[in-house]
Amino acid sequence: MESSRLQGPGIHLPPPILVAAVGAAGLALERLVPLPDFSGLWARLLAAVLMAAWLLLLVLSLRELWRSGTTVRPHRPAKVLVTSGPYARTRNPLYLGLVLLQAAAGFWFGSLWVLLLIPATVVLLTRFAILPEERYLEATFGDAYREYRSRVPRWL
Repeated sequence: MESSRLQGPGIHLPPPILVAAVGAAGLALERLVPLPDFSGLWARLLAAVLMAAWLLLLVLSLRELWRSGTTVRPHRPAKVLVTSGPYARTRNPLYLGLVLLQAAAGFWFGSLWVLLLIPATVVLLTRFAILPEERYLEATFGDAYREYRSRVPRWL
């Protein structure tokens, strides 16, 4: 158990970079294969609401991590298992927030491609961030993590 705690979850690509790359790919696809534009006031308002939700989730999640004294960096070893605040409702509030941010960008730019690529973002985040973290947390915190995992969903 102690060696996994020292090593960390083994995440090599920062999740925000991954999400930004998918969003950029969506904007590039928009130029190459334009889909109907749906920009307008309603889309901008929805983008603002989604950005506010992302920001609130970000602040509340970071606050819980800082209060617990553990790292906010997903590639660093965790000191404690955080299960309070947003972590009581979803095991991955920061990743959920990144998906909300991608949705906000899609509405802000009126890019259907950015929105259509959200499932790809979820798959990539799950594969390259969440699954390594879950393996690490189970190896590090054992039964406490298994119990937490059994009662709190991965996403929502």
